[in-house]
Amino acid sequence: MTPRTGLIVSAVLLAVGGAACSGGSDAVDTPGAPSTRLDGEQPTTLPPTTAAPTTASPPTTMAPTTEAPPPTEAPPTTTVAPPEPTAPATAAPDPDVFLRQGDEGPRVGLMQFKLVVLGYLPTGADTGVFDSATSSAVLEFQGDYGLIVDGIVGPETERAISAAAESINPEQ
Repeated sequence: MTPRTGLIVSAVLLAVGGAACSGGSDAVDTPGAPSTRLDGEQPTTLPPTTAAPTTASPPTTMAPTTEAPPPTEAPPTTTVAPPEPTAPATAAPDPDVFLRQGDEGPRVGLMQFKLVVLGYLPTGADTGVFDSATSSAVLEFQGDYGLIVDGIVGPETERAISAAAESINPEQ
């Protein structure tokens, strides 16, 4: 036997002997194989050893990496322009809103009718023509109701004439 082979045999015997000594018998046992007994007794079969089941976690799959979308620009904000300042009181009156001496039409006739109801114009004076009698009636009405006395029927005077006439004759 060569020194190397002897060394291998010694290592094997040492390993086998250590296993046999630890069990307290002469048997050399290999799990799942019949026992080899050195004393001549019947060999016994040892139950195969089962390792404890391992619960392996499922293989982890890395989630696909997605790049965040590039930031989008916010839509431009809409700013509302501030309202234009109202015209000063000295601006020329709107001819469709104001009635004055010399005007004619159904609005003049309706205003005259209301002044007749209120007693500022005589019956039958609702001709639809803003004449001097109508101008005098308007001036008197404005003074009686605390309005600006200018003889012009603007929105404020027109509302006051309508409200006064309706209070006397609600069917108007």
